[in-house]
Amino acid sequence: MFEKFIEKWTEMESTVKPSVCRDDAEDDNLQVFNGGYQGDLPEIVTEVENLCLDLFIDEDGTPNYENIREIRKIGFKVYPTEYDSFGWLIAACEKVDSKSIVYFG
Repeated sequence: MFEKFIEKWTEMESTVKPSVCRDDAEDDNLQVFNGGYQGDLPEIVTEVENLCLDLFIDEDGTPNYENIREIRKIGFKVYPTEYDSFGWLIAACEKVDSKSIVYFG
């Protein structure tokens, strides 16, 4: 289920230069690949972002906790970065061992 996601994430890490780390980031080693900005993103980053949406957000806009639990088992974290009373607005997927992150939502 997650094979394509992991394949694309690995391709993204090896082919795309991450964005400059945000000033408010807690960790200087964090590699931000899209910084939550839309526009001229490399195609592979857009593919990863779309896979995040497909895997981790259900059709009704709620988090897919079953998939989130599964991806955590293989070294990723998925969490909201912005939310309101209706649910998650923006979320992040972070690969723990490489500290690379993609925002989606």
